[in-house]
Amino acid sequence: MSVTFEGQIDSVLGGFYCLRGYAAFDEISSHSKADPSYQRDLISEHKNEMRDFLKSGSYVFFPEVILSYSIKTKDNLSLSQIISANGRNTPLKINKNKTTLTLKDEEKLDRIDGNHRLEAFEKNKDILDNFKVPFCIILLDGSQDDLKKKNIIFHNINFKQIPLSKEKSLAILFKEDVYSDDELKSMGLEYLITKKVLNEVEKNETDYKKLPFDYSTVQRSEEHTS
Repeated sequence: MSVTFEGQIDSVLGGFYCLRGYAAFDEISSHSKADPSYQRDLISEHKNEMRDFLKSGSYVFFPEVILSYSIKTKDNLSLSQIISANGRNTPLKINKNKTTLTLKDEEKLDRIDGNHRLEAFEKNKDILDNFKVPFCIILLDGSQDDLKKKNIIFHNINFKQIPLSKEKSLAILFKEDVYSDDELKSMGLEYLITKKVLNEVEKNETDYKKLPFDYSTVQRSEEHTS
């Protein structure tokens, strides 16, 4: 069964053309596939954690899923030529207010980033069936360089960003009077336990300084969250 994705198209930094919009989880999941050469499977422990997170319904948010689609033309038009011609003779149709991309029955988008989110949906359809997810479809020209481009985009997304340390990330959650015990528990029992342990440490700072653990890295001061 064919499917049509609708959104807005534009070029972004780096010269890539992208179609951005919203679609149901099921539409994206059913009409996209992971590339095993660079995608990782979601391990069982994380699958269970993801289900618990989704079931809680608290602060559930998914950033956009990044996909790709290769457009090939018989006359080897470049992407800029295809877009200038409003998608002439391709699955891409462009007009002033919207752009659509229609996939044939067995055609699938390639997943670049967000594979774990889609896997989580596939195993939790009862929870996420009515949710929509933002998507970004990177348009490629069907050349031999398509795989290179997908690989490097995946690499840049996952490894070029500056990671936030786990300690500083936790410090944000454990600031005084931001999250109640019930809210922390809804994120996972371990969060509430950690808060209680930190409270105990702060009350008995002198004693705990003797332990071989630098608890100051997760103190709830403003300097750690600025």
